[in-house]
Amino acid sequence: MTPSDVPSTRRGRGDTPPEDTGALLLRRYRLGDRISSGGSSIVYAAHDEQLDRPVAVKIFRTDAVTEEEVAQQEREIRLLANLSHHGLVPLLDVGLGLAGDGRPRIYLVMERIGGESLRQRLRGGPLSLRETAYLGFDVAEALEYLEYRKVVHRDIKPGNIMLVDYTSTNGRRRARLIDFGIAQRATATGQLELSTGTAAYLSPEQALGKPVDNSSDIYSLGLVLLECLTGELVFPGTVYDSAAARLVNDPPIPEHLPEGWQDLLRRMTARAPEDRPSPAEAATALRDLVVAELAGEAGTAVATRPATETERSEAVHLLGILDSAPEEAFDRVTALASHALDVPIALVTILDRERAWFKSNVGFDFEEVPRDTAFCSWAILDEEPLVIENPRSDPRTSNNPLVVGDPNVQFYAGVPLRTRTGHNIGALCVFDRQPRSFGERDLELLTELAGIVMTELELRLSAQIMKEQRDALLPPPVAG
Repeated sequence: MTPSDVPSTRRGRGDTPPEDTGALLLRRYRLGDRISSGGSSIVYAAHDEQLDRPVAVKIFRTDAVTEEEVAQQEREIRLLANLSHHGLVPLLDVGLGLAGDGRPRIYLVMERIGGESLRQRLRGGPLSLRETAYLGFDVAEALEYLEYRKVVHRDIKPGNIMLVDYTSTNGRRRARLIDFGIAQRATATGQLELSTGTAAYLSPEQALGKPVDNSSDIYSLGLVLLECLTGELVFPGTVYDSAAARLVNDPPIPEHLPEGWQDLLRRMTARAPEDRPSPAEAATALRDLVVAELAGEAGTAVATRPATETERSEAVHLLGILDSAPEEAFDRVTALASHALDVPIALVTILDRERAWFKSNVGFDFEEVPRDTAFCSWAILDEEPLVIENPRSDPRTSNNPLVVGDPNVQFYAGVPLRTRTGHNIGALCVFDRQPRSFGERDLELLTELAGIVMTELELRLSAQIMKEQRDALLPPPVAG
């Protein structure tokens, strides 16, 4: 976006925030239902009738009274409208009108994006180390850009971080910042309006009412990342108790976190602004934690802790392999397993949330089966190979449709496909239609072949990470 592209700040009278769906704002935006509301603003779903696109409209009541104060707010809004970065939700249009009582009112028109806020996500429990590192990297990158543009966000909190899906292939969600502290700019000069949610994430200098710079945003991001990892507010309590607590106490850093995480979080939440990393330094450190987490180098705390099903499923989708086309590298492994072990069926099985999907398939007529019928559901429960020499007599499989019907499975052996971060994503398995024994050398061979499968998958993941990091370091594209 060039300066000439910046939307002009439009003024008008009588633009009282409408309560009814269908009202037309600024002669262009047809308001729909409320998305959210707070003490200082209301957000509406809306439709841009001029460009035929969905948007979100946020309406603020300001405390500006004089022409000078109103002009200052207009200048700040124009500055925000000129921001363009993939980690920010862009401001598309603005308006500054007067309500029926004569008080100024700011209208912000933003891109309406899908997904959910981090606040909504945290209601489901803490995030994994990898998910937190990705989120932190995305936000820190956006803060680095804001620092370059000499803008301080001033309101980093879970409610102002959106988690967005950009593809239909279940790739990782990207974090994007919204709001840019306009709620604070819209209140009385020099005085922050402390809501309960905002108070929990203030920097010490904000709590004292002192001027802030970009290091304040880094402190707030540190509190957000701690909440992501623990599922709990760092400074709970009343508004003023929460704001005062950080003036005398450093946030507790969980001892079970890997050393790299502990060090970074301790520096980000240092009480003295000069002791905190810059946004660029924080982004680099979080990028390194992403790579370390995915490469299994983040410490034994990651590799040995029990994986939740959510984390395991995230590890599956991170690979980006589900529903992909057949590939020779994997087909060679299953063909070798079938030939060397003298079995008619060999599968590279990836266990998704509701199904077992076969990346490579020798001798089987299905591309996938329901998860509750998949032998792989049992194979991933342990690190050791699973051998069922007589499925008809095993209570786990005696009534399984693959046993009592086609393909009449009478023998199963599977080795878990385990990532370096300790998640079993599936299994390399073989079937036979008649009972048989399975010796130690057979298990060794199957285990070696499973290792080849995982090496191939990890190499692909590493290449994907390197590409993401390379793309992330490229400057944002210049519009138009």
